[in-house]
Amino acid sequence: MSYLFLPIVALLLLIFYMFLFSTFHHAMGGKPKGERLQKMQASPNYVNSIFENNTPTSLKMPPFSFVKIMWKWLMTGRSRIPQQPISNLPIDLNKFKNSSNEKALLCWLGHSTYLIKMHGKVFLIDPVFGERASMFSFFGPKRFDYQNPYLTDHLPEIDAVIFTHDHYDHLDHTTAPFLREKIKRIIAPLGVGAHLERWGVDAKYIEEFDWGESVQFDDNIKFTCEPTRHFAGRGFVKRFTSLWCSWVMEGQNQRIFIGSDSGYYDGFKKIGEKYQSFDLAILECGAYSEYWPAVHMFPQETAQASEDINAKALLAVHWAKYDLSVHHWKEPIEHLCEIAESKNINLLLPQIGAVITIGKDFPKEKWFEKLT
Repeated sequence: MSYLFLPIVALLLLIFYMFLFSTFHHAMGGKPKGERLQKMQASPNYVNSIFENNTPTSLKMPPFSFVKIMWKWLMTGRSRIPQQPISNLPIDLNKFKNSSNEKALLCWLGHSTYLIKMHGKVFLIDPVFGERASMFSFFGPKRFDYQNPYLTDHLPEIDAVIFTHDHYDHLDHTTAPFLREKIKRIIAPLGVGAHLERWGVDAKYIEEFDWGESVQFDDNIKFTCEPTRHFAGRGFVKRFTSLWCSWVMEGQNQRIFIGSDSGYYDGFKKIGEKYQSFDLAILECGAYSEYWPAVHMFPQETAQASEDINAKALLAVHWAKYDLSVHHWKEPIEHLCEIAESKNINLLLPQIGAVITIGKDFPKEKWFEKLT
């Protein structure tokens, strides 16, 4: 049995290293304490030291799922990643600078990062500009090649950053220097600020909210923190230790649903009943799988969610930047297009980087069809 000794020792050392890394490395973020922890503990959604979804949500996978996933991963191969650079556009800063304030602007930067300008204020949602959506710089989902890669230097002046939760494809530790140096207001769900503070962001710039709480950003704009069906956590075992959320953004004459990651559930109907309608719903459509159906929506569920909240238009995000599941990289949007056409859903298809006016521009060209 001595020939097994070295492999076993190597495996144990690797496990120990991974434990130390996930516990102490700065990429993992910080642990809530003090007033932040007290506010979390006061939340009705915080039970036994973790946050809970408001509908039963299991992350457990059936037996042998890992083997089946790996087999599908091998079988799908190159189809999960574009075989040529994605034809995105540079950000048109003049449009942000010179636009009127009558209607909001939106610029999708791929996956779940985008810019919204409303009433003269510019908001950056879930900024991720690092090379990988991972705790590691050398391993993990690597961003797809873009013809015009985005850097923080390419952005317009930002009035506030909005976070939805702390997963690596939504909260990027390599973007921390930009947050420290350029951003004076950050709005996030409970607990997320602990990561930002560990990365050097001043606590006075961070505001954190629970589901149902609102913040009046200025005289014209209000944000309300609403639930999603998802989870949080940046380590291998520590999950549910900060809150995840969607945001309702309300201006004087437009309302936008910032949906974030979510499995489908009856909460969408409740939000629709509460707010009556939305000028735009930004909903995830990508990284789904039969092995984790409770926390990511399939295209038909994304379509149904947009109907549930009474959206006048739908923008599908959470695709076209990272390989996070075992489906073809274009599958989410291709299926959603078919469903939207059959259900007469006003699905917007802006090219990545295009600046559109919400309620005025309705891009329909399937720019991704030219890519493989």
